[in-house]
Amino acid sequence: MSKKINGGVVIYLSLIVMFVGLAILYFLNSSGTTIFQNFKTKSVRTQLINNIDSGLAIATDAELPEFNENNKIVIQTIEDGTIEIIRRPQYSIRLWGQNEYVGIERSELMKTSSDFTISLWFYPQTGAFNDYPLNGEGLFTFGYLRREESDFGYEGSFVRNGDGSEVRLVFRMALIDNENNHDTIILSSDQILDNSWYFLTITHDQNILKMFINGGLVDSSPAVGVVDWLDATDFNNRDRLFIGKRSADHSSGLFEGSLRNFGKWNTALSMNSIRSIYSRGLEFNPLNITGDYSSVDNNIVYFKMNENNGNRVYDLSINNILGFVNVNDLGRGLAVWVAVADSFTKYIKTEFNGYERIEQFR
Repeated sequence: MSKKINGGVVIYLSLIVMFVGLAILYFLNSSGTTIFQNFKTKSVRTQLINNIDSGLAIATDAELPEFNENNKIVIQTIEDGTIEIIRRPQYSIRLWGQNEYVGIERSELMKTSSDFTISLWFYPQTGAFNDYPLNGEGLFTFGYLRREESDFGYEGSFVRNGDGSEVRLVFRMALIDNENNHDTIILSSDQILDNSWYFLTITHDQNILKMFINGGLVDSSPAVGVVDWLDATDFNNRDRLFIGKRSADHSSGLFEGSLRNFGKWNTALSMNSIRSIYSRGLEFNPLNITGDYSSVDNNIVYFKMNENNGNRVYDLSINNILGFVNVNDLGRGLAVWVAVADSFTKYIKTEFNGYERIEQFR
């Protein structure tokens, strides 16, 4: 009897060991397959990302090979994959001084009082017999700056000297300090000529106001206090931002030329951040960390102004503030959207091992 019991126990234990062994073998086999599949997927993803980076480097290389007639380059990689680069023209808004401008919808977010940064790309095109913008042409205005005692807000515009031989870009800001003393701070830059792109940046950190052109500091002034908004209520539209003119309440000081990438932040960007933005040119995106720029969360509004159709401009920031293009009947074949010379949106498509990835850079 005892032998039978012992034998049964041995057989029972043997069966348990066998099933456990089979289970372990199955687990190891399936786990190995899963691990291999995960490794393969991760490896493919890494390769696709590397291909995108390589494609972007090629696309931005100064000695870029010739694109074909379809603005396309196809590259075969050593890993038996492909990188395809397609470029499309970049566009900007073109204002002709005939009552075209951009009006931004009212938003309290736009009334940054303390630390801020404003930036804008502009390309003056005044026309024949002029080598620089006309006196009074405005880049942007938000408020009213005509009589110092009642000024509020800020504006950027052009001022010619007495004989009209030179022009200065002037930024005015109404300031109020802790004791309610009012002042108007003025910065300027000269040698602005037609038919060139300029990158304007204004920063204020409650102590000093600075102006940068193309990433370089050109003027600064003590400015202890905050922007004076005085009574910036709905009075002849003076409580809104306008781009491309100097006066909010009537169509004067209209800018002639192209504009791109109006941005505003609620912090004073450093010079290194500004230079990183400048180095990216018209392709800069405020929602992407690049170089020394990392103030993604501080961006209030950013209008690329490259829509190439319609009469609206759209905000890239999370605030989704709308802008509207005021366009009269231009006639004479004039267009409010124009292609920017030698500037392209790049689409990079890569394929590897049956997988595909597409990214757009503009």
